[in-house]
Amino acid sequence: MWESNMKKVEYTDFLKGQPNNHAGNEHCLEMYSTGRTGAYTWNDLNCDVQRKFVCEKGVKKNPCEFIGRKSLAGGRPLTIINNYKEK
Repeated sequence: MWESNMKKVEYTDFLKGQPNNHAGNEHCLEMYSTGRTGAYTWNDLNCDVQRKFVCEKGVKKNPCEFIGRKSLAGGRPLTIINNYKEK
C-alpha cells in the first residue's frame, strides 16, 4: 500500500536513462544498487514488482541522531544517520 502526500519531489537521483517507463507500465520507483559500496540510484519499475518500502517520518530534535546499523539482504551492514539540516 502506498499513501502519497502529493507533494512534488524536489530531489531525484535516477539511474542514467531512467525513468524510461519501459513498456508503458513503470509507474513506481525503487532504490537500485549500482554495485558500488553504498551507491544507490533510482529506477522506475512496474508497480506489481514487490520491493521493500521506505517510510517518511518527521525529523527528531537532534538532527544527527545515530539510528543504527542495518544489514541489507545478502549484503553488508549499512549505517543509517539522519543528517537533516534545519533551515
